Amino acid sequence: MDPHSYDNVDIAIIKPHFGVAENGAAWITEDQLGHRVILFITQHLVAIVCATDQVANMNDAYDRIAGLDFGWVAFIAGPSKPPISNSPRF
Repeated sequence: MDPHSYDNVDIAIIKPHFGVAENGAAWITEDQLGHRVILFITQHLVAIVCATDQVANMNDAYDRIAGLDFGWVAFIAGPSKPPISNSPRF
């Protein structure tokens, strides 16, 4: 599909191969997507990761993918800090 056809995507739901508990990253490969641009153009990205598809840290993640051969891959993670808000925090 033409990547420009995704210009109005509000939400994308993906199922990564696995998640990384220490930083909330998800390992995704292009074969799981209609087009890889969807990860970056959508307003909201939801990653559904089963509890059994978790590794503790990035060392475990790299051990898990060692020797695998994929085309385009990425570790996708959320923002490093919460968004700025004018409302008080309690």
